[in-house]
Amino acid sequence: MGQDAQSMNQLVLVAKLGKNMTNSSEEKYCGWFIDWIEQWSQFIRHDNWNTFVFIQIEFEDDRCMGGVETTIILLGLGFRLRWNYKETDRLKEIKGYMADILERDD
Repeated sequence: MGQDAQSMNQLVLVAKLGKNMTNSSEEKYCGWFIDWIEQWSQFIRHDNWNTFVFIQIEFEDDRCMGGVETTIILLGLGFRLRWNYKETDRLKEIKGYMADILERDD
């Protein structure tokens, strides 16, 4: 993955963790997060693009963002569990970018 794409993925992660995180302390960023995954409803909605996972077990050590996560999906149902253990310099840099963007929107 290229550096620009990686930075964009990191920015998306920060945005997912909450808009108010840009003004919060390390304690708000650090901790456990869970994301439930359900892929069956796409077939009811007749989406243009369907993705279905039969079996997926994944572990990621995200040193750049200070977290580890695991994803487990079985027959379209699963979860992603993430533990953010520290605020890294890269994360602080990305939060600064977000704060600048949010200030321009106000």
